[in-house]
Amino acid sequence: MVTGVAVRERGVAVVMALVTVALAATAAATMLYRAHVWARDLELTADAAQARQSAVAAVARAAEALRDDGSRTTVDHARSAWNAPLSPGLVEGGVVEARIVEQQGLFNLNNLLRHGSVDSAAVARYRTLLTLLRLPVELADSLTDWMDADIAKVSRFGAEDEDYLRLSPPYRAANRPLARLGELARVKGYTDEVVAVLGPFVTVLPDGTAVNVNTAPAEVLAAVIDGLTLVEARTAVAQRNPAYYKDVADFRARLPRAAELKAGEGLVTVTSSHFRVTALVRRNDVRVRTEALLYRAQRESWPVTVAQTMD
Repeated sequence: MVTGVAVRERGVAVVMALVTVALAATAAATMLYRAHVWARDLELTADAAQARQSAVAAVARAAEALRDDGSRTTVDHARSAWNAPLSPGLVEGGVVEARIVEQQGLFNLNNLLRHGSVDSAAVARYRTLLTLLRLPVELADSLTDWMDADIAKVSRFGAEDEDYLRLSPPYRAANRPLARLGELARVKGYTDEVVAVLGPFVTVLPDGTAVNVNTAPAEVLAAVIDGLTLVEARTAVAQRNPAYYKDVADFRARLPRAAELKAGEGLVTVTSSHFRVTALVRRNDVRVRTEALLYRAQRESWPVTVAQTMD
């Protein structure tokens, strides 16, 4: 005869067995989930590593394209071989897109300094560019103060440590050439709206550079060349479409009489040495973007990477 106590004990045993099974099932599910997450992490890590390698390879392909182009011609213009999108590279589970963007058709903001000192002529040209873009000319003063080595303001529109140390968080003026275009966001007056307008016309290159007249926008040409109006600069841009400028003498010969271009100043050129390469790699769920500044010292030499970011 089964007593009430025995029935209760048997019921407790059944419940304990069910609890044990449930705990075991939960533990197994947790282990499977963790194994899945671990495997997924490994997969993403492998994809990211492969994507980064593909991005580096894309920059190398761009450098090769620049070297090959340099071995065939001494002139850089809009129809140069480097100005076409590079052939998409295929990677397992993804694709690579890359493009070369010539930089010497833009106004190099680091030209505002020459051998560590402010170049007043270059600052005047920058003011002209700001005027053409309908931006405050005072931006030239704040940028000059940001870059020059002293702590004295160039004008009441400038900004030095005393101004930046009052901000939250505080910081000091760089007192050196710009390292990248994004640094403008730290300079007084360079709001997002200002940088958006200025961006298509300026660049940051490590050394003083001449402007390539075959690739420069009309606004940059009008800023660099004394006496050249924006209308005349637009005409100069239109003229290079059917026939690019073969050399500086050809460019000078086709300028209006009112414009001046002094020989020997090195303000303009038809050859470019600085190029920015952007590459986007998509591999499964991973996206990697890289941007590299390449410098081609000699036409037939392999360009060197001056700076590169990857995210």
